[in-house]
Amino acid sequence: MVQAVLFEVEDNVAVLTIKSPPVNALSHAVRSGIVDGLDRALGDDDVKAVVLIGGGRTFPAGADIREFGHPVQDPWLPEVCNRLEMASKPVVAAVHGTALGGGFEVVLAAHYRIADKDARFGLPEVTLGILPGAGGTQRAPRLAGAKFALDMMLTGRPVPVTAPGAKVFFDAVVDGDLRKEAVAFAQNLISEGKGPRRTRDQRIGFEDPHAYQNEVTNRYRMVARQQEYAPEQIIRCVEAAALLPFDQGLAFERSSFQDCLETSQSAALRHAFFAERRAGKFPELKTGQARELNTIGVIGAGGLAASVAVICLQEGWHVVAATTTVRAAEHAASEISKLLGGAVMRKHMTQTEADEALARFTTASDLVALSEADMILDCTIRPPSAKRDVFTQLDAIAKEGAVLVDAGAHSKVNLLAQATGAPGDVVALHLYAPLRISKVAEIVPGGNTSEDTVATVISFLRKLDKFPVRAKNEQIGPRILAAYRLAADYIVEAGGTPYLVDQAMRGFGMNLGPYQALDYEGFEASLSAQGSACRASHQPDFVGRLQAAGRNGARSGKGFYLYEGKPASVQQDPEVIELIRAYREENGIDPRGFSEEAIRYRCLAAMANEGARLLREGVARRPSDIDTVMIHAFGFPRWQGGPMKAADNAGLLHMKVELERFAREEPKFWTPDRIFDHLAKNGKVFDDLNTQ
Repeated sequence: MVQAVLFEVEDNVAVLTIKSPPVNALSHAVRSGIVDGLDRALGDDDVKAVVLIGGGRTFPAGADIREFGHPVQDPWLPEVCNRLEMASKPVVAAVHGTALGGGFEVVLAAHYRIADKDARFGLPEVTLGILPGAGGTQRAPRLAGAKFALDMMLTGRPVPVTAPGAKVFFDAVVDGDLRKEAVAFAQNLISEGKGPRRTRDQRIGFEDPHAYQNEVTNRYRMVARQQEYAPEQIIRCVEAAALLPFDQGLAFERSSFQDCLETSQSAALRHAFFAERRAGKFPELKTGQARELNTIGVIGAGGLAASVAVICLQEGWHVVAATTTVRAAEHAASEISKLLGGAVMRKHMTQTEADEALARFTTASDLVALSEADMILDCTIRPPSAKRDVFTQLDAIAKEGAVLVDAGAHSKVNLLAQATGAPGDVVALHLYAPLRISKVAEIVPGGNTSEDTVATVISFLRKLDKFPVRAKNEQIGPRILAAYRLAADYIVEAGGTPYLVDQAMRGFGMNLGPYQALDYEGFEASLSAQGSACRASHQPDFVGRLQAAGRNGARSGKGFYLYEGKPASVQQDPEVIELIRAYREENGIDPRGFSEEAIRYRCLAAMANEGARLLREGVARRPSDIDTVMIHAFGFPRWQGGPMKAADNAGLLHMKVELERFAREEPKFWTPDRIFDHLAKNGKVFDDLNTQ
């Protein structure tokens, strides 16, 4: 059996090297190896100090996700950290790569800490609906105080070791051979007669108790309206760190950790975590080879084309933007320059970086300029025949092996592939706005798309920090979104108000309700997409009444809401209620009331039912892929796990019965997909379909 932790002695220093690729996760074998190596070092009179270091590319980057949901085997991580801290000889943690979660808790338990200049650390447990459970909430504030510790724990974001405030955790940040520097550091401790310096005994972070408690109080106020459970528990533990003796604080932390772990929110967040990683398991990656990308071609002068060009420039690629006219090319150049300027203002890049990006950018009024591009993304929205003509032109222009991508994503990819002599190089890609924020993209391979093409697009997306999700024939997200919005429209038509629906869905955890989101998107484009994506015998058309009254969304100053001033205040409008009332009256609809709970349930059931159809049709491979798309593209609350996970939690048999009841109103839309029958008969849920 390969050792997970190597033990070596170098000049009276025991070096424990963790070797459990790819990320040295703190598995049972690693935890046991650390404890065994520590015991061996403490029992050896020739060893005067210990260095704990990661082999390969990183210090332990966290817990072993394969152990999630299984009983913990001794030694568990809190015991490992306590053993390290209570060691009778000085322990030095040498950090490179990313020390996250349990990995950073190990670092905090060490007596001294040294880091490579490019290392990062953090406590991201909140993203899984839990809190640091191996002493992180007690040790971090002892060194850094409440503000820095809570910033780290409540955001979950990794922190560079060179960041302001990070130096309180590290005795040295080095540029060079980390192992050599760590051993030298340990030898200096020996020569200077320095023994253990236990974090549990430190009180640097408690020096100003008034400021500490003020920070805690402010954080309570900040999370008061959040529905997530873990953030408040994290604050309680950090507060306890300053109030309780260390061992009692650890016990309080452990109890709070267990409370968080047992919540449905934590289960949903862990589901989302695994869903994102599962989504990227494309069969083409087993043998497909990603092609090298140096130059990206972008077709179009609209917002999508400009956004694609900018994020590609930010990643260091050369970009050629091609349009059909000189005027359009000038517009594209102007838009991209503005976007880069905005990135500088938001401090997402420096002015020097923006200037360098512009130097890698060229525009052209003819597709011929794309002849040297390694990947060409058509970001225009055109009728299928016009899109096909574009790909016929690209077939004659593009160099051999160039990947041709339909990023307008409304045409059938097989039809586009047939327009070329290299159908294996053609693929569709659905990107979500805002492009710099959304972390998901749907890849739609054609029947002849090659494995190398798929691997290339996945590599491209990962460099853009996006989760790739596979879809077949059409996109996942627009179908689910259309079902959600149509369910909301049925509620409003039957007697609810847009404002009550929005309030209910914000209460569910959505950033925006469906009608405020529709206002921001603009009615025309959004309603066109909804009409093509959703299947129903009857679609309410009260939005047409609003448009006829001069309302078309936030840009026009009024849609479902009124938008006044800069920045715009968002106000409900009695005129909208009157327009909808008149619509109901003309259609002979006797309005009825809806509770917020009923609204949420109908909207969730509609999304889950449409998701079931997507699974049966083979458009989506897994329920968890649908969840990933909805979380990252449309703001579905991550702590609900996505619509398919939320449906599981709501009970599929009950949802089937309710869908059948709703179907009396609109059979084509509400009738439950037969997958519900299959799962109910076999005592299964959507999550059971995520095995592939």
